[in-house]
Amino acid sequence: MDTSSVTVGPTSQKDKTPRKDTVVLAPALDSLLGPPALLDGEDLNDYQAFHRRILDVVQPKDIIEELWVRDLVERSWDVNRFRTWKSKILAVCAPEALESLLYLIVTSRLEREILIRGWASGDTAKIQTIKAYLKKAGLGVEAIAGRTFLSHVSEFDTIEKLLLQAERRRDEVLREIGRRRESLARQLDAATTEIDEAEFSEVAASASVLL
Repeated sequence: MDTSSVTVGPTSQKDKTPRKDTVVLAPALDSLLGPPALLDGEDLNDYQAFHRRILDVVQPKDIIEELWVRDLVERSWDVNRFRTWKSKILAVCAPEALESLLYLIVTSRLEREILIRGWASGDTAKIQTIKAYLKKAGLGVEAIAGRTFLSHVSEFDTIEKLLLQAERRRDEVLREIGRRRESLARQLDAATTEIDEAEFSEVAASASVLL
């Protein structure tokens, strides 16, 4: 929906110039900032659904908060993206790590290759054989993930830094929204109190004239 021409507040049919008490809403942010920067394999529908969920919770009051929400969505999306990368590395590089472990346990190269292919294809019998070999060596299947991590520690370290930065930025946006709304609430409270006091003074003055 194009909201560039939507106004809130009274306007004259003859004069379309917004009055001072009229709020002119900004155009849709996608037209201003462009579409989200998604990577191959990331679903735009998933992003938009997530964006709508955040909008429903935050309920932005103006364009500033809408910008913050967009930033919040992108940082939260980054957090999920980096966590996914970590799990993908563990999954994709598991056969490589398994091969290095089996090399120390299974002497037959052909058997190692068969077991690794069975692991990758989800062959239950081969997986059980691998577990038995690992157990015999005093290891569990978690050794595969550990080996993967050690073999790619620099990649994990880089992703972890990116993850922490995204989490920090996300939390900063949440705090900014909270602080702005607290400040606005205080301003509205002060303005309301001032109006109430002024009205009370007028009533008191009128009453004193009648006495």
